[in-house]
Amino acid sequence: MTKRFTIALIAVALFVLMAVMPVSAVGLFANGTVINQGATIFIGEQGLNVTHAMNQAYHRTIPNVGTPVQNNSALNPGFTRIGWWASAADLYSTACSKSLDLGVARRYVQMTVAPADFVGYTGNWYLIDNNNRVLTDPSVSGAPTTAGAIMVFIVADPSLDLKIWDYNQNADVTGKSVPQGEKLGFRIDTDMYPAVDHRYRNNVIDDSIVDAAPAWTVPYTVGDFQENNTLINITNSWWSNLSAGTIVVNPLQPCCPIYNSAVIPRFYNFTSYGAWYTWSNGYMGCDVHAEGPFYWNDSTRWSYPTTDAWLNAGYPVIFTPTVDTHDTGNFCSDLYAYTNKATDGYIDIKVKDEANAQFNALYSIQSTVAGVGPFGVLANYVDNQPWFWGTSASYPVALDATTGLPTNGFVWYTGAFDNFNQYVYPVGTYTICAESTLNKMKDNYKQGGADYTGKTVSQCYTVTLVSDTVKIEANKDSVVRSKAFSVTVTGRPSTNYYLWVKGTSTLDGTYDNQPPMMALNQQGVTMDPFAVPLDATAAQLAAGYPIGQYQYENGGGATIRNDVSVNIWTNNGTREYAQITTDTNGVRTIEWDTTNWTKAQKYTFRVEAELPPGSKNYKNDEVDVKV
Repeated sequence: MTKRFTIALIAVALFVLMAVMPVSAVGLFANGTVINQGATIFIGEQGLNVTHAMNQAYHRTIPNVGTPVQNNSALNPGFTRIGWWASAADLYSTACSKSLDLGVARRYVQMTVAPADFVGYTGNWYLIDNNNRVLTDPSVSGAPTTAGAIMVFIVADPSLDLKIWDYNQNADVTGKSVPQGEKLGFRIDTDMYPAVDHRYRNNVIDDSIVDAAPAWTVPYTVGDFQENNTLINITNSWWSNLSAGTIVVNPLQPCCPIYNSAVIPRFYNFTSYGAWYTWSNGYMGCDVHAEGPFYWNDSTRWSYPTTDAWLNAGYPVIFTPTVDTHDTGNFCSDLYAYTNKATDGYIDIKVKDEANAQFNALYSIQSTVAGVGPFGVLANYVDNQPWFWGTSASYPVALDATTGLPTNGFVWYTGAFDNFNQYVYPVGTYTICAESTLNKMKDNYKQGGADYTGKTVSQCYTVTLVSDTVKIEANKDSVVRSKAFSVTVTGRPSTNYYLWVKGTSTLDGTYDNQPPMMALNQQGVTMDPFAVPLDATAAQLAAGYPIGQYQYENGGGATIRNDVSVNIWTNNGTREYAQITTDTNGVRTIEWDTTNWTKAQKYTFRVEAELPPGSKNYKNDEVDVKV
């Protein structure tokens, strides 16, 4: 009997099992519900199968690892109790502070991490005896008096928060206003990321979940062959001629079994469609091997390797070793029963506009690394901290310094247009929240009957999209000579704008013929150097006065330096203009000085930027001040 043919036969049992399981049960197993020893589980989770964790802990008392059959079996009745100790208590000389018996009503099979049992009792839970004393691993030096306590799992109180991230600024803009056109995203802060750690939690289900009420369509009878908790009925031809496999030790990974004559799949994966059959004894941190998908045809009562063969329904495929891609003798390879990022996400980001309409996906901007989307904001697979929507990693989306396009992900492009050239995201206030869907946690863990803010749901935050404009205002309409005044520019956050006193090129800078001059050494203000000679060539001007060479809108090619007073008294004109950078709130205030040399007249101060450069999309504004 070939390995592949064995898989085909046993697949029948697995598919029959899944077919008859109640629909309500299937919905429970969405995010890492099969728990291995050392896993972190969270208050409020439901439907956890801790059989592996408890059996692995029990076999440490012997001590050994436990065989696959042992770790997938019903619990030893004398080892179903777990205990928790307060942080200051001595594990080895005192009874536990709180204990639970997971054997009652077989709670270990579909366990709810009930708030009534675990709030206030987070941290390590240990295997205990009937006297509430910790059980130890005798192979550990110091056991049982000072070391070797056998931990089963870790219970954590969930936490969840969200920040609205501006990728243009690489800054938190939660609760702030940003111009329409900013590239935004979200940062998730949570402690729940271990829920998708495949070393300790996975999405596979073994038959221990239904071992109290077998769900086979053909009932077990005397003479039927039982292997690794999977019932094989030898009275049916399509289950016949099965020979047991001999388990040997893999020297590279002693925790994983090798079957030297038959591959025995024991689990079915609900969500990772590329990894249906898996096997591992579930030892803490052990690799879990994954077999490819098969398709059960109820008419022919065969499993097929492809959908085409399955649809034919009359041409059963005979599997031979030549098509067995894993016929190597080592089944602890680099294939794992990973949770599936496409289907196993557990954090929803809820984005709503002022009309309370919810967006399940958001449009990005076209780039070389991602299309325009839209990209979903529900069922996010948060597997690290912090976690950014757009990169699905611990770092934010980076934008190209020249083009402004994303270089490593996608964004929420608030300047996106629809087919009618209208903004998809109009100006207004948007509300964003995060919610955990991890194994019905939100339903089970409440605060006074309401969703638990900060734990299963985040606080709801806002970001306000405002028109992409720039505004300049003066703190005084008029000023007496020798007094200072200021202008304030409000525009995009962390953005460069040009500022100058316009139409002053005819002033020679001498007494009573000099414009106001910008104060030196101001924060967020960059000036050209003034060491370039007044009779410099065009090339010298371009190199020496890069800011002053900006050609403003409707200037007919004129530059800022063509429009201001350029002479020795104004530092070669460099105190008449500058490039200013707004702060993270989009604001910058600039001071101007006057002296008794300042000519008494009205002056116009202009702010402008071409956004993005080269787009011919100008944003500008002006304000007058009388001296």
